[in-house]
This record gives sequence, structure tokens and C-alpha cells, in this order.
Amino acid sequence: MSFTFDTAVFYESQGEAVARAFVVAAPHEVVASDELATWRLEGRIVGPTCRYSSTLQARIPLAHRGLTTWGDRMALLAEAAVPDPCPWSTELPFLYRAVGDVVVGPTTRAAFEQPFGLRRLSIVRRKIALEGRLWVPRVVRREAVVEPAPLQSWRTADTALFVDDPDETLCRAADETGVVLFARAPQPVDDRNAALRRYGTHPSIAVVELPAAAHDPATANLARNTLVAYGCDSDTAVPPGAPRIVELTPAETFVPAAEAPLFIRRTLTTVGTLVEARAACDRLQADLAGKCDAAGFIV
Repeated sequence: MSFTFDTAVFYESQGEAVARAFVVAAPHEVVASDELATWRLEGRIVGPTCRYSSTLQARIPLAHRGLTTWGDRMALLAEAAVPDPCPWSTELPFLYRAVGDVVVGPTTRAAFEQPFGLRRLSIVRRKIALEGRLWVPRVVRREAVVEPAPLQSWRTADTALFVDDPDETLCRAADETGVVLFARAPQPVDDRNAALRRYGTHPSIAVVELPAAAHDPATANLARNTLVAYGCDSDTAVPPGAPRIVELTPAETFVPAAEAPLFIRRTLTTVGTLVEARAACDRLQADLAGKCDAAGFIV
């Protein structure tokens, strides 16, 4: 008998001293909860590694914690306390790996290896904090740049990349390079939930855009260390305090008052270089000066 699993790592930061990392593994097959409760997660956290730096690597054993809910599925849960964690940042994108086995029975094991990063992102009043500091991202849609630009260029320009449903190749490269991604999830529910499971494993994906009508507590549970921002696509009310993305026409400068973080998006009428698109973010900020205390700007 063989089994396949979706895996992810979530984490909670406890200051500078330790981070609690939680590994979840949900079988693709339908498994009764009483049977799933007899299975175990075994393994370790290994790392960190970084393209731009080196440090001693730790090997921290995982402790099996039983079952948990991951979205609308039951999953196995394991935990490890990571001492002196090295956070993922654009300057130093440190990455860890959770490796081990799902032990199904005396002779059946399913190996897993899940890269992840410890990236602290939170809401502070109507702003976003990254690694404990206020962060006002400048975000450029990939379609706004006339020619392909390597990820290193986005990192050098201190600019986040907005992509519709980024694939694994791009996400892994952004994780390693140190580029922040904003992702728009696909619309069909099954595709959206599968994408959120995948997004949650990538520290580069900071914000995911969902339509307001897609609000569902189970959905938000799929990518626990990623912020969900709701688009103003309908009259559906978004959760209190949840970030929103407000779309402006090129001539608009009025933004309604809000008690939650607002990302302001203006679609460019022409495309140009990455440097020009980045400058358009600054112009958008200047146009809204004194009218809106935005959490970030998207073009």
C-alpha cells in the first residue's frame, strides 16, 4: 500500500530566541480519522542555508503531535522548537527544510521534504510589519514590465513582484533569491485551495489576493503565515481588520476611509522598464499624499 501527501510548515515566532515550527501532512486519499490517528510524522528540521551567507546548520527532531485541521482536511501534525532562528528576508533569505517520513504501519513509510522560511509578517494598526519593522511595499505587476527582468533585478530595485497564480519554479527561485511576491489566487474553489496550500510553503509569498466573496475561515487556515488581502470585486463584506486591495483608475485619487490596511492599485496605461514601473509606485504614493495612509502601492 502506498500513500501520497500534501505537506506544509507553519510557524510561530517567540521573539528572537525561538520559533515553533509545525509540520502538517494531509493524505490525498480518503482516510478515516481513527485510522489516521494511528499514523505518525517523524523527522527533523535541517538548516538554515542562504544564497548570500553561511552559518552552522542545525538538525532539530520533530515531535509528533497527533491530528489537526488543515483547511477542510484532517492532517498529521508534528512540532519542533527552532532555537536562534534565522529569519527569511530580502537581504538574507534563509531557508530551512523539514525532512522525514509519514509512518503508516510497520512496513509502510512515505518520505517528505518540505523547504520553508521563517518570515515574520503582521498587521500593526493599518500598516504591515515585516520582521518587526513597518513595511510599505512597492509592488509591480509582471505585465507592467515590457521586457523580462531577472529576479535579481527586482531584489536590487527593492520591488515586490505581483503575479497571477505563480508556479513552483518562480516561487522557489524567489525564495532563494530574496524577492517578495504578491499572488492572485485562481478563482475556482478547488484550484484556489490547492494554490493556497502551495503558497503557504513559500516565504517569498507575503500577500495573496482573494475576491471578497471568497472569504472562508477554512481557506484562511491553509496558508497561516501569509496575509490574505481581499479585492473590492463585489458588495461582499470582508472580515473585520482584513487587508483590502483598492483599484483606482489613472485619474482617481479618492480612497474611502478604512480601519484595515489598504493596498492601493493603479493599472498603468503603458508598460515600460522595471525602473519606470517602480517610479510609478512612487508617483501613486505622491498623488495620494494627505488623502490615504496606504499600506502599499501596486502598479
